[in-house]
Amino acid sequence: MLDIVYTLIPIFLIGLFGYIAVKMDRISASGVKAIGTFVFFFALPALLFSGMVRQPINEVIALDFIGAYTLSIVVLFVAVALAARLIWHYTLAESSMIGCVAALPNLGLMGIPALVLIMGDKVLVPLTIMWLIDMMVILPLTIMIIEYDKAPGAILRKAMESVRQSLFANPVVAAALLGAGLSALNFQIPSALDNSIRFLGNAAGPAALFALGGMLAAQSFVWSDRLSHGMVFLKIVMQPVVNFACMTLFGVDEELRLIATMGAAVPVAVLSFLIAQTHNLLVPSVSSATVISTLLSILTLSAILALLG
Repeated sequence: MLDIVYTLIPIFLIGLFGYIAVKMDRISASGVKAIGTFVFFFALPALLFSGMVRQPINEVIALDFIGAYTLSIVVLFVAVALAARLIWHYTLAESSMIGCVAALPNLGLMGIPALVLIMGDKVLVPLTIMWLIDMMVILPLTIMIIEYDKAPGAILRKAMESVRQSLFANPVVAAALLGAGLSALNFQIPSALDNSIRFLGNAAGPAALFALGGMLAAQSFVWSDRLSHGMVFLKIVMQPVVNFACMTLFGVDEELRLIATMGAAVPVAVLSFLIAQTHNLLVPSVSSATVISTLLSILTLSAILALLG
């Protein structure tokens, strides 16, 4: 178990360096934003493109894996949102926000970069598929319910706009889909270009983790916020449990099941905080859950690797 923790510590140290850099004013908020822009528009698209284009298309389209993951996030989102609405009497929009926090992992800034460093390139395609499903299912569903609660007439327009922004205007998603398309065509990337793309993609992990630490430094959090405690439990404990159960139900092989469960165990997505902030929904609790889940996820990730690895 300690060997596994030691494997994960460097991942969290990179994030800690970003956190300290911001707190000590060695790098400004605009500097962190610039690093995040580099990751989102250049390094991470390069990483995912190179991973998808080298993978045979029949291994990309694993229907049992896709079905299991989709079922797991929908079940968790619906169950949590219904409980929040019917038992704890949150508004419909707030209930949707809580469901989003529980079901949306931080794959972009932590999951993919960190797990590539820990487990190798074999995690790229499964985690990319999980991220695409999140963007196609959980994000539009959350926005749709929030907008319905505010203005029922605008529900379809807002849902379609969220899909357009999360898929067609997203360079990371575009790069992954382009890589899958070229893989289906058996297109061979010229070696000089392929090496350049892979070299750029290698910067994604450290840069993303450093930027994540810097972003967390700018967020406020309260250890005693009880709602955030529940959100953290749902995200880094219940989501991997539900994910593992669905993967087992669909008969997904052990390696893919481990990768999916690790991906589900990463912290609350920064995107969830941005949605909460944009719509002014439970912002202090979501902010606290983002920070606390990031700090505690080393324990859940270590436990999963020890049990399933």
